[in-house]
Amino acid sequence: MIGELIKINPEQLHLKRGRKKKPLYARRWVHVLLLLILLGAGGGYLGLKAYLRPFEENAETFDMSYVAKLTQSSIIYDRNKAVIGRLADENRVLIPFSDMPQHLIDALISTEDQRFWSHKGVDYWGIARAAKDNFLAGETRQGASTITQQLARNTYGLTEKTRERKILEIFLALRIEEHYKKSEILEHYLNRIPLGKGFYGIEAAAQGYFSKPARELTKSEAATIVGLIKAPSVYSPINRMDLATRERNKVFDRMVAEKKLDAAEANRMRKEPIALKPSETARATGYVQREVEEEVESILNDLGIEGITGKGYKIHTTIDASLQQAAEHSLAKRLTEIESNEVYPNRETMASYLAKIEEFNKSKKPASERPQPAYLQGALMAVDNRTGGVLALCGGRDFGQSQYNRVKLTRRPAGTVFVPFVYAAAFEGTHFPGSRITDQRMDNTKVMMGAVTGTLGEWGTEGIATEHDNTTSLRRALIQGKNNSAARLGLEIGMKKVTDFANRAGLGELAQDPSTLLGRGEVTLHDLCLAYTIFPNGGSRPADTWFVTRIEKPDGTLLYERSAIPALTKVTDAIASWMTHSCLEECFLPEVGTASNAKEYGLKDIPVGGKTGTHINSTDLWFAGYSSDITCTVWMGLDKRDTVYPDAFARHTALPVWVDVMNASAAKAALAPVQEPPGLELIELCAISGELATESCLEAGPDPANPERQKLIKCSYMEYVRPETRFELRCTYHNKDEAPVEPEITAPQITIGPTPGTNTDTAFSDNQPLAISAPVVIGDDPYQSITGSKTTVAANADTTAEPSPGDSTSPPLTPSTPVPSIGNQPLLNPSPGKVDIDD
Repeated sequence: MIGELIKINPEQLHLKRGRKKKPLYARRWVHVLLLLILLGAGGGYLGLKAYLRPFEENAETFDMSYVAKLTQSSIIYDRNKAVIGRLADENRVLIPFSDMPQHLIDALISTEDQRFWSHKGVDYWGIARAAKDNFLAGETRQGASTITQQLARNTYGLTEKTRERKILEIFLALRIEEHYKKSEILEHYLNRIPLGKGFYGIEAAAQGYFSKPARELTKSEAATIVGLIKAPSVYSPINRMDLATRERNKVFDRMVAEKKLDAAEANRMRKEPIALKPSETARATGYVQREVEEEVESILNDLGIEGITGKGYKIHTTIDASLQQAAEHSLAKRLTEIESNEVYPNRETMASYLAKIEEFNKSKKPASERPQPAYLQGALMAVDNRTGGVLALCGGRDFGQSQYNRVKLTRRPAGTVFVPFVYAAAFEGTHFPGSRITDQRMDNTKVMMGAVTGTLGEWGTEGIATEHDNTTSLRRALIQGKNNSAARLGLEIGMKKVTDFANRAGLGELAQDPSTLLGRGEVTLHDLCLAYTIFPNGGSRPADTWFVTRIEKPDGTLLYERSAIPALTKVTDAIASWMTHSCLEECFLPEVGTASNAKEYGLKDIPVGGKTGTHINSTDLWFAGYSSDITCTVWMGLDKRDTVYPDAFARHTALPVWVDVMNASAAKAALAPVQEPPGLELIELCAISGELATESCLEAGPDPANPERQKLIKCSYMEYVRPETRFELRCTYHNKDEAPVEPEITAPQITIGPTPGTNTDTAFSDNQPLAISAPVVIGDDPYQSITGSKTTVAANADTTAEPSPGDSTSPPLTPSTPVPSIGNQPLLNPSPGKVDIDD
């Protein structure tokens, strides 16, 4: 090869070299390709500019002064279009940039916009990164909105999640950067953004979550608030402390990555819990407004609309302003009356708390040391039976002093207001209101309520002295609050059947413990109120409660309207619920039921049903009741559980508030009675024996025409039973010469719940007491269940013998009161006389 090169004439060497390939940049096709690319890019640029020009022109029309202005409030209306509140009026406190701590600014920029100080409103590198990550993920997982873009979005209400909105937002951000300094942008942003629980802006959030001004926020507290920005209603530490902690720690990670926080310090703070201390005065606009706002935020989120700030929405709700006003006024009045009573213990009252706060305000102590209220509290909720729409709600005594919603958040022992569910569960089987049950003192160890030894306290009767009837009907036992009979009934049908019924009613999974029968299980007022709607609703209840019916834009344009109301949830059959209701409406009969004093508190002549509920030691006082239209539940007690006052009963405390609400409801329209379901049958029972009545069921009583004379009066009444029930009892008390008929009751079974039956577990039988491992009385024993009396058979009788139904050794029982009736049908067993028992 070398030889060939030597043979080449030097003058021809350049010809040989010219045969080499041209470089890529010199080739003709490359020139053509580059030209096409440039032409395409130019055309694309011109096309993109033409596409974007309308958005840029639109952005030019926006008034930049609005960035520094407060936004308009949304108005809340009741069901009759009366204004009942405004959102975001009193929960924003403006502060200057100089009052915002540097570590708050560092946390915000590290998390939301790392290149904030260098970009001109839009982070193009961030957009490219987000686009790449979303493309690789196959879905939208992150955005690239700068702080300035977020400010534009919140200021001008750009809520739709569309490409067009995003483009407009970019041009607005560029304009904002031209009109405002970086520090001003941060100031307006941090004063404007929603931060959950109705707090708007950093100052309101600092006071609302930590009871301190923003300038005093620690690094951990600042990171917690910054962690809320992405989804305030989801990450609020008041709702979900676990999620709030997770997001706070993510902020720490971003600060470490951006070299704004030392890694060792971040690791130390990650291990510390969030020291949440909600303010009692940050936003005193009411429990209803709080619930409505959270529901609106959830609705808007589902519609793809971000936040409610500055929208000026018109929010229409289910609230009835007259009922709400009656509830708030009555609750405040009755609680003050209780605190003013001489029997009320020497503890903090609202009046003494207000005096304490006045002294605190005069001092220069930090907000974190503000005294928390410890006075008597109350809560209430009223709902529409058919829809679950909330008509009135009081989450506490004063929202300005305690924003804690006791309707939804507090779980308290239900006390004897739970007892109707025991009877309703029994009525699903062969029991009916005329079924007989033992009514005698009961050993505490069988139910584990009241004391270690002695007899079961009968606080369910809403009085101190309780008389027993030896045997009684389930109807009489329920309306008079006979706890021993309710406990016996529950043990007879089995704990599982009772707890299954309670779970279907919406009260949750209660312990299969005998004390559950008398309300030891803890429930929320919200769930209890919904559960009580099964009695006027024929065995069904709404699935949940709600407030918002309609949302309009400021110009009246419809934004949202609730669709058809979901179907009711079936709990039991109509007959079981009606049998229970027929007893609960008799709780109001004068001198008979536990709510017999309702008329004294002004209850109008309206068809209602309900039950008092007093928990042991008078720690929780309830009343739950209803008409055919609404159900209302009232609770009173202390946040730190204690006896409200010695011998406090619901009939004197919670009942009057319920009466005021029901009267306000009746003032709007006539209330129809609860409708009796078809198919019920009536049988005639002897009021003395509870067996099928005969012509011989007569007792001496005063002659209506001449009270000084005695005459034989038929002592029978009509009672409800299931259709096709075979009842083969004949009165043996008034027909002693006839051979007794073997008792037998056979009724059709229903399939709503577990198969009814008698619990065969001997641990729950009436003659096998349960062993308990520790005392169950905390504090005093106001019902004297350990020390007994030797007079009548009462709740505190210290006896050991337990007569069985129909015991022939018992003295004859005679009616002591006339037989009351509803309509023309007598329904209530007359009260037998007292039975003396010696020690």
